[in-house]
Amino acid sequence: MIHIYEKLKPLLTSLGANNVVKRSETDCTLVIAEFPKDTVLVSLSKGLFKNVYVAKIVLASSIGAMPWSCESLEYSPYGLYVVEGDEEELLKRIKRKVSLLLSR
Repeated sequence: MIHIYEKLKPLLTSLGANNVVKRSETDCTLVIAEFPKDTVLVSLSKGLFKNVYVAKIVLASSIGAMPWSCESLEYSPYGLYVVEGDEEELLKRIKRKVSLLLSR
């Protein structure tokens, strides 16, 4: 997931993120992007049964006091998913969904 993070970081910065950091977890990478309006959390993992990437994009304000982890994002009813096999398409779709969440 490190190579995807290296491509995702400038993409999030281009959308206006002031700071972008990652935290590697057991089966997932959590990307935290601080925007002026809100903080965006992106969990990135590989699919279990197919060779696809699974990303969930959530605004930190929507999950309240829940801890910021891939597991808590997975169980949160809030956020948007991206399931994609192609890395470039994954990044495009993440960008679109981050823009959508920040525009609300």
